[in-house]
Amino acid sequence: PASARSIHSMRRGRRFCSTAATSRLVSKIGRPTSALSTERSLDFLRAKGLDAEDLLLVSTLVKTNAGVESIDVSGNGFGAGGAESLVAIVRSSPQLSKLDASQNNLRASAALLAEAAASHGSLRSLAMSANAIGASACTASVEALAAAAGGSGLAELNLSHNAFGRAGGGLAAVPGLSSLRLASCAVGAAGTTELAAALAAG
Repeated sequence: PASARSIHSMRRGRRFCSTAATSRLVSKIGRPTSALSTERSLDFLRAKGLDAEDLLLVSTLVKTNAGVESIDVSGNGFGAGGAESLVAIVRSSPQLSKLDASQNNLRASAALLAEAAASHGSLRSLAMSANAIGASACTASVEALAAAAGGSGLAELNLSHNAFGRAGGGLAAVPGLSSLRLASCAVGAAGTTELAAALAAG
């Protein structure tokens, strides 16, 4: 029947798309996808330009890797379209302690990642430098991290080379940080004063 042929065609199409997506990911990361389910440190640094579709597949594979501790996806430029997959990776990785998501053009979606980091518990180091994060996204990130029950657990935060300006002063409200990088963020005198006052208050 025509309906049966249509269903068979759809299933075959999905298998083809899945195989094609997997092959493309393997060519970009230079190792089998099985590694994503077993390795404790996953480095996708400039992995030939992971895009949002690639990151969706990565998130599916990493969900089975409960022991992953460090992930570097910096320099891929996947944009806001990959942010939800990145958040899914964080939430499905209970042992994750270090994440570098720098240079991915996250923009406002950086706040989603900050929110995931705030509720994670094990994440100690988060880098989101050079992501075109503006003032509103910076403020939303501060609110998420500062509101975390019992503190976010985050000790190192790198937001260098973003354009949020004075809003960076609000990062003084994030408790527990031992390292905060804000190079080339145009925080200005007012934001610097706010940060200095918080440091002085200890």
